[in-house]
This record gives sequence, structure tokens and C-alpha cells, in this order.
Amino acid sequence: MSFRELIPFFLTWGLPFTAWVFVQFAAAVTLRARGRLLSLVPILPMVVVCALTASAYRQQSNLWPILLIFAGPVALIYVAVVWFTFSKRKEEPSRG
Repeated sequence: MSFRELIPFFLTWGLPFTAWVFVQFAAAVTLRARGRLLSLVPILPMVVVCALTASAYRQQSNLWPILLIFAGPVALIYVAVVWFTFSKRKEEPSRG
């Protein structure tokens, strides 16, 4: 199966993962300090999920995308909440 054949997957069941990639990049670019660090937390687990998914795909498992299908929405929601929370914070002027 070529990448061209995988495109329908990434636009249907894999859409949360695809959206996570874009939201992750946008959050990492726009957030600062603590918000950026918190937004980068799901990258390592998602790399592991992608490696396991690729391994299952190479072994022609019929359940190859299952981890990606379950982990994608969790990572997307986490990064979206962090991005929303930290992008709405305004620096309060110091008093004193």
C-alpha cells in the first residue's frame, strides 16, 4: 500500500491525528514559556503510537490503525485545551 492509498484514511478515521499535527505545530509556534512546554507533552507518546502503527502496518495487521484512532483525539483535545488556555492569558502588569 502506498502513501496515496493511505490518504483516505488520514481524511476519515485518521482525521483527528491529521488535525493534531497542524494544531500541535500552531500551538508550538504561537505559545510561549509554560504553554509551549505543556503543548509539547503529547509529542513523545504520539511518536511511539506512530511507530507502533507503522510496525503493525508493515506486518499487515488488520488492526494497524487502532492506536492512532484512539490516541489522535486525546492528543488533539489536550493540545487544543492547552492552546486555548494559554493563548487567552494576558500578561498582567506588575504592580509595585
